[in-house]
Amino acid sequence: MSHVCWQVAQGADTIGGTVIVLAADGWRLVLDLGSLYTPAQPVFDSRLRPRGIRDLQRLGRAPVVPGLFTDHQGVDSRLAVAISHAHFDHCGLLPYVRSTVPVWMTAETRRLLTALPDAGLGPEIGALDLRTACPGEPIRWGPFTLTAVLVDHDVAGACAWLVEAPGGRLAYSGDLRLHGRRPYLTWAFARRARDFQPDVLFLEGTRVRAAPSPETEQPELGEEAWAGALARCLETAPAGAYIAVYPMHTERVQALQWAVRMVGRRLMLTAPTAYLYAAMHGQVACSAVLGGDEDTWTPAVRQWLTAQRLPVWLPQQLHGQERAWVVELPYERLTAWVDIRPADGGLYIHADANPGGPFDPAWANLLHWLDVFGVRLIRLSASGHATPSDLQALLTVVQPRWLVPVHTLAPAALGAPHIRRLLVQPGQVYTASGQVCNGMSERSEGGPDG
Repeated sequence: MSHVCWQVAQGADTIGGTVIVLAADGWRLVLDLGSLYTPAQPVFDSRLRPRGIRDLQRLGRAPVVPGLFTDHQGVDSRLAVAISHAHFDHCGLLPYVRSTVPVWMTAETRRLLTALPDAGLGPEIGALDLRTACPGEPIRWGPFTLTAVLVDHDVAGACAWLVEAPGGRLAYSGDLRLHGRRPYLTWAFARRARDFQPDVLFLEGTRVRAAPSPETEQPELGEEAWAGALARCLETAPAGAYIAVYPMHTERVQALQWAVRMVGRRLMLTAPTAYLYAAMHGQVACSAVLGGDEDTWTPAVRQWLTAQRLPVWLPQQLHGQERAWVVELPYERLTAWVDIRPADGGLYIHADANPGGPFDPAWANLLHWLDVFGVRLIRLSASGHATPSDLQALLTVVQPRWLVPVHTLAPAALGAPHIRRLLVQPGQVYTASGQVCNGMSERSEGGPDG
């Protein structure tokens, strides 16, 4: 029986795009299949689209994993995928996966990924062999035993994975945080991983920077505190109030609904966001839907709106009526202001939506639109990712034999005292003991061997 080997095929030094491949006894298990998020150099965009997985691979946007994607001629019945959560930088390559490959995820992640195409917010993945992983219940896949463990993140159903294999135990954090509504889930994962005694912990380091930055350790709002902060902002708005949210973060939409009610306004959502919220929570979140883009609505959205009898407002109908509403206005709908003609003193609340920040070239254009229409920007963030100090606290609990930073631009800055760190090269194959395969020497940093 051979011992498990692994490689970080993608995501060793990028935020997003995580793909980790484990192999043992001729069987393989892939942890996450993320698409890379690089807004400064998107490679493919709304005008230049990939024709298939080969285009992505040739441009360095997807790894080559034989038997996994639709471009490969061979069929491997000993290959499976485990997804941590529904964000596209962790599952964006799923549409290219062969329909014969089993894909495990939590029930909430599965529900979200199947609702996204109906809402018009994501690709169709219905042909895949989707399987539900019940948190805490082991799954056998050849020589692998994998277990999903729920964590707190800014999307429903997020989980970490514990994998037992011949000659090694491996843990993968997915994305997590300690300042959300359910920090106890993340702490429970850390304790579960400690008891698991992993040889390797793949840990996300999204907010870790090579040099200390005030932004990385700024005080964090939990989701409950976020709703209160939003309500205080809305109370001071003398005119229109517009907000950009991430539709997939349906708990944030729920908090938005509460804050709007507290200040005596009504909530108007875009049709896709309204549909997705109802699909996940079984209830309507808004009083009306912002129209003007009906030609982009999917049949599922149209049918749902008809059944709910929700009013659809054209942007020009909001002129003079802004003070009664809080309107979801994503970046791609900013042209609605031309028809709304917003009154002076309006607010645009940016709540972890696109564009993501000054690093995104679209951010400067957003600021230009705000300036033209005299709308003031307020950034109200509650990150989905743990602070560097929180990551250190989690590491202190888990105490892995090896730490492998992933999902970070500064892997050498993620760590904790007395925990050995392995800085991997993308695609290089390692053993559970941190050795490079084929007799090559390991490349590591950190404290003494524990």
